[in-house]
Amino acid sequence: MPEGVDWAAVVKHAMDTYSLEIAGGLGPTAGMVWRVGIMGFNAKPQNVDLVLTAFQDGLKRQGKL
Repeated sequence: MPEGVDWAAVVKHAMDTYSLEIAGGLGPTAGMVWRVGIMGFNAKPQNVDLVLTAFQDGLKRQGKL
């Protein structure tokens, strides 16, 4: 997780704005990483672009990009 980033705010913004679910870490990685699953049917370029856009927008809202 980039220093100073409110990871939960990025996750909430992705859900509220893009209807995209991004998970936080589990156990010892909670609050330290994001978990994104783009596999199987969802493994399409437009879905990867959507995830990257959501991250970019969420980080810009916090002044981190």
